Amino acid sequence: MIKQLSFWISALFVSASLFANDECVEPPTPPPPAKKLLPKPKGHANQMAAAYNAPCRIDVRESWDLFTSASFLYWQMSQDNMEIAFADELNVTAYTSENQIKGNTVAMDFSFLPGFKVALGVCTDQDAWDAKIEYTMLHGTSSSSTNGVIAKGSSSEQGPLFPMWGNNATLGSNVFNDASENWRSNLDVIDMTLSRRYCVGKSLLFRTSYGGRAAWILQNVHVQYVNSSFSNFTPGTVDIYERSHCWSLGPRILLLTDWVIGQGFRFFGTAGGDLLYTKYKLQTKTNFIVAADGQTKFFIGREIVSALRTHLDMDLGLGWGSYFSDNNWYIDLSAGYTFQVFFDQMMPKSFNSPGNAGQQFMGPGNLYAQGLNLTVRLDF
Repeated sequence: MIKQLSFWISALFVSASLFANDECVEPPTPPPPAKKLLPKPKGHANQMAAAYNAPCRIDVRESWDLFTSASFLYWQMSQDNMEIAFADELNVTAYTSENQIKGNTVAMDFSFLPGFKVALGVCTDQDAWDAKIEYTMLHGTSSSSTNGVIAKGSSSEQGPLFPMWGNNATLGSNVFNDASENWRSNLDVIDMTLSRRYCVGKSLLFRTSYGGRAAWILQNVHVQYVNSSFSNFTPGTVDIYERSHCWSLGPRILLLTDWVIGQGFRFFGTAGGDLLYTKYKLQTKTNFIVAADGQTKFFIGREIVSALRTHLDMDLGLGWGSYFSDNNWYIDLSAGYTFQVFFDQMMPKSFNSPGNAGQQFMGPGNLYAQGLNLTVRLDF
């Protein structure tokens, strides 16, 4: 039995080897090499290798590997919770005797402001990365005023205005017939980034940027309410001054895309964001001068607040670029529209209960910027 068992086991191994050899007599034919799907985009034949993620930086001859750009900005700065007053469409009698009010808030009239942006950068030999520092400045003022609306059912009687600024514990339930607001906003930003431009399609270029941002935002608000018409309320003038000054610092990431359409033209779009440690210095002052005796009632506050704040931005536009002077220089012209939001920047204003001056009803609002960018860039 032992001899027969040994014979059958040996026969089994031999037959398995024969069958295995029959199946693997010839190795499978390897697949053909992949074709290069990415030709060199038009206008970049001297700079790009024909492969995905290949660098496609602007490369001028006999250059210093430097570039500079300048932008003209025409942006509108706007912000949440900037309404001046509530305009009652009913008369004062309806408010005092029947506790009825009906109307709308009076919004702030935000202006478009001119500004500028300048940048200086250097291209490196480290896998076509470049470094850039950029400064953005936008300073300006917006103002608006109202004297309310004519009360319903009357040809001349003015409805009351209820204040939307100031500490209600100081203002009480007083109403006014005239209101004005002036808002000054200063935006200063410094961005430092490392970027690499590369190809991801036949006509699609990406530019990924990493770096940091430092920002300074100053806001000054002066609101004035005047009561010279409603004798059953306290006549006088209320001046409210709010100031917010902050500095911010944190990391930033940005993606720029170019869709090359030929003859040096391209559509572009960018999207970026940052997370900033922000420190605020807040000041507020409410000054109520009573007309009857010249008495001044005032409330002054000051506070230092720290927080983390986020910022998002996006640009869309059209650009054109070309080499000139035997490829020793490169110029790029672009026009785009920007959309930006600085979250939770409206720190000065708060809505407080007259019964509890420390109870805040509304959180901080967002600061927005939108408008036109006209940019010229020069590589040399």
